[in-house]
Amino acid sequence: NCGTTPKQFILDSRVRKAKQLLTESCCSVTDIAEQCGFGSLYHFCRAFKRYTGLTPTEYAEQNKIYKI
Repeated sequence: NCGTTPKQFILDSRVRKAKQLLTESCCSVTDIAEQCGFGSLYHFCRAFKRYTGLTPTEYAEQNKIYKI
């Protein structure tokens, strides 16, 4: 055990995957939320902001690898 609950571990993993997709893909925030296993866009946005301090859109704008 690394001092984290299974629920927390899963949420960490989902947010980490979302961060990767937000920087490397052209998918919409809604699609990314779905791909990362979030039940709703609202829950995804809240969890993401709690982890990063940014909304998914803000994070993507600041960290995009390929600017369109």
